Amino acid sequence: MKIANLIFLILYLELCWRDIRAVWRKESRMWKPFLMPSLMAYFATGWVLNGNRAADPVFALVLCGLFCGFLGDTLLLKPERFAAGLGAFLIGHFCYIASYVVRIGHVSVPVPGIAAAAAGYMLAAVLIVKPLLPFVEKALKIPVLVYMTAILAMSFAAFLRFGNCGSVSWALTLAGSVLFIVSDSLLAYQVFRKKTDRGIMETYVAAQFLIAQGMLMG
Repeated sequence: MKIANLIFLILYLELCWRDIRAVWRKESRMWKPFLMPSLMAYFATGWVLNGNRAADPVFALVLCGLFCGFLGDTLLLKPERFAAGLGAFLIGHFCYIASYVVRIGHVSVPVPGIAAAAAGYMLAAVLIVKPLLPFVEKALKIPVLVYMTAILAMSFAAFLRFGNCGSVSWALTLAGSVLFIVSDSLLAYQVFRKKTDRGIMETYVAAQFLIAQGMLMG
């Protein structure tokens, strides 16, 4: 790892710690908008240092997904901008899906494995959404359902990368996508059911890093 890449990684980890600590202490979230730009810099320098082409569509799609994360992070600092933040993250998930699909030359997972994974994601959707939906205001019910479908599809697409990339790349990206589901579920319960905000940022920053790192290695 070259020095520039290492600096951006340390910066990202430091900013993550500062923002998580701010959540614990109920302080101003002044560092939150800088999280994804630092991760974008880490991803971009790592991509170049790995000898990859900047013209590769995967590069642009992952950066787009991270940039949408930056927009979502910034918008969600204001509760009244929740719907806009949700929209930014929704676009980001579509970018991630596209970045996975571009590299899937063939589906290596056997049909029983695909069916089992699909059933698992559908079960997760029911377990997450059913207790939550009654507390969601009417105007946001459909957007929340669309968002949940998109994030599950993003994780399922990460699962389908199996056999089309290195095993470590596949595992990291899949783990990141699952943590994204956990983070957004915690956020939804915090927003609509006034649950604790603990765990939201911890899982979110880990999710974004694992996805970026996995795609760097893919």
